[in-house]
Amino acid sequence: MKRVLFAILGALAAFALSAGPAVSGGARRAMDEGSVLFAAGSYTAASGKFEEAATLAGGEGLEPEAARYNAAVSLLKAGKAPEAVTAFTQAQRSADPGLRGRAHYNRGIALVAVAEAQEKRGDVQGAVVSLGQALEAYEGAMLVAAKDEDPKVNHELAARKKAQLEERAGDREEQKGSGGQPPPPAQVRAKERRQDASQPAAPGSGKEMKPDEARTMLDAMRQQEMSQRSRIRPPGGESAGVDKAW
Repeated sequence: MKRVLFAILGALAAFALSAGPAVSGGARRAMDEGSVLFAAGSYTAASGKFEEAATLAGGEGLEPEAARYNAAVSLLKAGKAPEAVTAFTQAQRSADPGLRGRAHYNRGIALVAVAEAQEKRGDVQGAVVSLGQALEAYEGAMLVAAKDEDPKVNHELAARKKAQLEERAGDREEQKGSGGQPPPPAQVRAKERRQDASQPAAPGSGKEMKPDEARTMLDAMRQQEMSQRSRIRPPGGESAGVDKAW
C-alpha cells in the first residue's frame, strides 16, 4: 500500500478496479459513469453509480463486492464515514484476498473517522466502541497482509486513542459518583502518578505552575499529539488488481 500521510475526510483510497470499455446499459456502464463522476469530484453521485453497478453485477456474472468497494471509497471521500463503513463491510465478502484486505483496512480508517465525530459530539462511549471495531478491522487486514506494516501502525494508534477515551470515561464516572464534585487532592495525585511516562513533565514539578509554565506544557502536549496523528497511514494508492470480467 502506498504510504501517504492521512487526514480524516481527506484520504483518497484506491479503486478496486477500473471498468472496461464502455457498453450500453448494465453494470459496466454504471461502473464507467461512477469513475467519471469520482474524477470530477462528485463523490456522492459516484457512490450511487457504483452501488447501481453492484446491484446489476450478479445478473451479468460479475462480482458485486468490487463495485461496492468503489462505492465505499466514494462515500469516504464525500465525508460519509458511517455509510462507508457499511459499504466496506459488504466489500469484505469478496473472494479476492487483495480486495478483501483493502476493505478491512479502509473500514478501519472509516471507523476512526466515525469515532472522531462521536468524540466531538461528546459521545465518548460511542467513540470507544467505534475504535474497538476499528481495531478488529485492522486485525483483519493484518491477517490478509501480514507483512504490511500500515495496518499495524494504525492499529497501535487506534489502541492508544481508545485507551485515552476509556480513561476519560472513567474520570466522568468518578465525578458522577462524587456528586459531580472534583475528586479529592489525594485522588488527583494518584491519577497524576498513573500518567503515561511519555508525557512531558511540567516545569517546576511538585510546585504550583506559573501561567507561562502551563502554556509551555500544553504546547508540548499538542506537538506530541500532532506527531502521533501524522503517522497514521492511508488507504492504498494503487489498483487492487482484481482479476474479474469487469
